[in-house]
Amino acid sequence: MRSTIVVAVLLGGGCGARSQTLVGSDGDDGGNGDADADGDADADTDSDPDCEDVDGDGFAASECGGKDCDDSDPSIFPGAPEGGEWVVSTVDDRAHHQEGAIALDLEGRPLITSWGADNALEYYAWDGAAWSREVVDDRAGMPSSGLAVDADGVVNVAYGVQNYESDDGLGRFRYAVRSAAGWTTQMVDAVEGNADPVAMALDAAGHAHTVYNTDDALLYATDESGEWDVQTVYRGGVGRGNIAEIDIALDSEGAAHVVFYDGMHLAHASNETGAWATTIADPASGTGNAPSLAIAPDGALHAVHGGPAFRLLHSIRRDGNWETESVRDEPDTARCTAIVADDEGSLHVVFSLNSGLGYATNNGGDWVVEQVDPENNNDWCAMALDEVGNVHAAYATSGGPSHLRHAVRRSFDDGVDQDCDGDPGR
Repeated sequence: MRSTIVVAVLLGGGCGARSQTLVGSDGDDGGNGDADADGDADADTDSDPDCEDVDGDGFAASECGGKDCDDSDPSIFPGAPEGGEWVVSTVDDRAHHQEGAIALDLEGRPLITSWGADNALEYYAWDGAAWSREVVDDRAGMPSSGLAVDADGVVNVAYGVQNYESDDGLGRFRYAVRSAAGWTTQMVDAVEGNADPVAMALDAAGHAHTVYNTDDALLYATDESGEWDVQTVYRGGVGRGNIAEIDIALDSEGAAHVVFYDGMHLAHASNETGAWATTIADPASGTGNAPSLAIAPDGALHAVHGGPAFRLLHSIRRDGNWETESVRDEPDTARCTAIVADDEGSLHVVFSLNSGLGYATNNGGDWVVEQVDPENNNDWCAMALDEVGNVHAAYATSGGPSHLRHAVRRSFDDGVDQDCDGDPGR
């Protein structure tokens, strides 16, 4: 199977200011001087002495004689990868990026949370030209976080703070909201041990539905009533290992569905009947590692997870019954998973592919697998799908400095002339 990998580091040295390059046809620097002493004081050949490469992709804007058909977007330039190809960029090259999450703003631009190099919860936003970085909470936190954007564009983050940061020895489950004035954080719950891992979803009204693990229970918290209401989903005994990973999704009726590893299997819990009930989604021993959950337009529940030896599995629930199939029957391919269902019901999955990051889709029926990034994966990944079908993934590399990365696979029919050849989407 053919796989194309395009690596484009958009920001050298992590997050910082971008420089604007003046582009010309000779050895001058694009200014009004004659740097190469050829008698031509202008580097370019048009009447504009300052033809700028505003987005820093090496091509000047077509408006001033260059070849870049969109000089505000560094991913658009002559020869850029078109639909079906992956573009990988480094978001932050500082080390120590632990588990994170990804969401898209109202313009379809990626947002990422991750515990960064300073052991603080950090927020990254792509503005179309550069990544910015902000600190959400500088208290020592647990690796996992949840991230979502409401219909008004407000960014919401759920996360845990370690118990040694408090005087009472209890961990904290916290919630943060980003407004024009900055970040506002609040404590939702004080727990035995630590609140980790964490997952979240927003309903159509913007209310939060979150799940988090403690030393002895899987808990659910929502602000649907205007105040936080904390409920016990599953009590599995003492020890974080009993509920290693979790994910949550909301169905069309607003009911919450949670998948998690109960220490032996893939388990599913839901409040669709009004009270929390738990079933075993895959009874085979060793399933349920690093699960992720999506709900298709037809209401079917789809969970991807690692089976024995971390083989990638897909479990589906229709009419109340669960069935499981293999997606990739090779070991060490599902130490992280993330799944999204598109409007047509096709599934998109990112996962740890042996030492790198992989992608699978069942568009057309059969599962097709390709490589996204050959660099070692740090055992966490997250994904989102924008309105035109572009797949976005966030993850961290390992085997050296743990760099935070973003990868996007452009849809064939996204309507964007990526390579400036006059043919949008191809």
